[in-house]
Amino acid sequence: MEGVPPRYEVRETLIDDDEQTLQRAYDTLLEREVLLKRAGTAHADRFGLDAKKVLREARALAGIDSPYVQRLLEVIETGNGPVLVLEALAAGRLADRIEAGGRLEDSELRPLAEGLAHALDAIHRHGIVHRNLSTESVLLRPSGAPVLAGFDFAKSSGGGALSSIDYSAKIDRAARPSYPAPEQHSGQSADARSDLYGLGHVLFEAATGERSSGEPLTGDTLACAPKPWHEVLRKLTASSPLGRYPNAPSLLEAIQGRAETVSRSSSKVPWMIAGSLLLLLTAAVAWYFGGRSQVGILDPRFESVRGKPLDSLEPVRGLLPRYSRSFALLVAVTDYGDEFQKLGNAQRDAESIEKQIRRLGWKQIEPLYGHDATRANILAEFGKLEQTLLPNDQFFFYFAGHGMRQARDKSRGWIIPSDAKSFDNDPGRTAWISFEEVGSLLRGRLRAKHVLVALDCCYSGTAIVQQSRMRGNEEQRDASEKYLQRHSKVLLTSAGPDQLASDGAEGSNSPFAAIFIQELKRTTSTRPLLVSQLHAALRIGMKGKQFPVLCRLDGEEKGFGEFMFRMRSDG
Repeated sequence: MEGVPPRYEVRETLIDDDEQTLQRAYDTLLEREVLLKRAGTAHADRFGLDAKKVLREARALAGIDSPYVQRLLEVIETGNGPVLVLEALAAGRLADRIEAGGRLEDSELRPLAEGLAHALDAIHRHGIVHRNLSTESVLLRPSGAPVLAGFDFAKSSGGGALSSIDYSAKIDRAARPSYPAPEQHSGQSADARSDLYGLGHVLFEAATGERSSGEPLTGDTLACAPKPWHEVLRKLTASSPLGRYPNAPSLLEAIQGRAETVSRSSSKVPWMIAGSLLLLLTAAVAWYFGGRSQVGILDPRFESVRGKPLDSLEPVRGLLPRYSRSFALLVAVTDYGDEFQKLGNAQRDAESIEKQIRRLGWKQIEPLYGHDATRANILAEFGKLEQTLLPNDQFFFYFAGHGMRQARDKSRGWIIPSDAKSFDNDPGRTAWISFEEVGSLLRGRLRAKHVLVALDCCYSGTAIVQQSRMRGNEEQRDASEKYLQRHSKVLLTSAGPDQLASDGAEGSNSPFAAIFIQELKRTTSTRPLLVSQLHAALRIGMKGKQFPVLCRLDGEEKGFGEFMFRMRSDG
C-alpha cells in the first residue's frame, strides 16, 4: 500500500475494489499481524466520503479498549489519504461462518449475543453510535468470541456533520448501512437503540442462517427462529425506539436472565431456515442397546457400503426366515397449540407412510396423530408392545414432531408429545418424554428381532452409536432368508448432526418422507426394500442438502440381519 512505512510487509490483499482496500500485513518492528485499511477512490468521486469515512472510523475506535471491539493500532497519513492499522483476527467474519456452517447452535448464539452487547455498551459509553451492525461487521476470534468492527458509519451520539447519511439516495448498498432503524429512514438522529435494532437482525441471521429483510421482526418471520429467542429479537427490532431495550446492559440482563430457557426447539421448516429441535433417541437408545460395548460418533457423511456376502451370516437358531408379524407405531404432531411452532407436513408424512405399509399387508399399526400423541398414550403403546412383540416379529417406529435438547449437555434430550408445555410454562418438563425413558423401553424389552427407528426431524443425525456400522450386502435378494434370521436394530435419521430437516412445501411431504414413500411404493412381493437400500436412495435424492444417517443399535455381532419391507400375505 503506497505511503505506508516499510516496517509493514503486505502478505495478502483481502479486498481491493472501489469501496476499500484491505490488506493483511506483518509489522516487522512489533512482530505481529495487522490489517491495513484505506477507503477506495470511488467514495471521493461519488459521495465525498473518502478521507472522512476512514477518519470517522478512526475517531470512533480511538480510546475504546474492549476485547469485543476491534482495536485501532495506528493511523498513517499518506498522500492518498489516511490508512488505518487495525488488529488482525484470524477467524474471519460472522457472515463467512454462517455461509459455511449455517445457523449457530445455542452454545454459540448466546455468547455471540452477550459479546456484542458488551461491545455496544463499550462504544456507547464513549458516546459512539455504530450505525452499521451486520454479520459483515462482526469478526470472530479463534475462540469464537465476537469482535465488533466496520465503524465506517459511526458517529458521535451528539451528532455532527460527519453523521449525515441520505438513506433515500440511489447509491450502492455498500455506501450505506445494512440495517438502518426505522427512525433513521425518517431522518431522526440515531442513538444506542438504533444499534440494538441492527443487533437484532444480526442475531436473527445467526439464529436462522437466513438473510434478514431488515424489517421489524414479527410473528411470521420469527417462526423460523428458536422460540426462546423470540421475545428478545422482537423487542430488539421494535419499530419504535421506545419499544426496544433502552441500552445494551438491559439487553445483557435479559439474555442472561433467559440462560436456562434459551435452548433450541426443533422444528421442521422450509429448507435452510430454523426451527428448533428433536434431540435424538440415539444417545440413550444406543447406550441401552449396546450395553457395555464401546461407542463412538458416527460420521454423517458415511456412505452405505457393500458388506460380506450373506453366506457368511449363519442363521440364528430358533429365528425364522420370515416375519411372523409386523408392528408399527407412527407418531406425528403438527399442531402444538401456542406452546411450540406449528409444523406443516408431519402428520401428512406419517399418514402417507401408513398407507404404504398397509398396502404391503401390515395390520398391526397404531397411529398416534395430533392430540392423540400425548405422553401417556405414547408410553402406553410402548407398554403394550413390550407384552405383545415376539422374537420373530418386526417393529417400525416413526416419529415426526418437535423435540428439545439441553443446550449445555447435548447427550440429554426429550421427545415433545402433543400435550407438552414449553420450558417457560413447564420448567420441570413433566409432560416431556426423555430419551432415557425411551431407551429403557427399548432395552431388550422389545423382543422383535428387527427394529427400525426412523426420525424425520432437525439435527436427527446427532447420534452416539456402536462402532459397528450398518452395511448392505451384495447378495441381499438371493439370500434374503438368511438375512431375516439375524437380529437387526437400526436407526435411520433424516439429517446429519447440526443439520436442519426440511418440512417441504406446504401441502406436500418432507424430502425425507417423499423419498421414503416413493421407495415403499416400489416394494412388491418380488422386490423387497432393505433399509440400507432406502438409506442409499435418501442420500442420492437429497443431493447433499441433508445427510441422512443409518446406524446399528444392536451390539457387535459377527453376523447381522437387516430390516426389510416386503409384501406380506398374512399381515
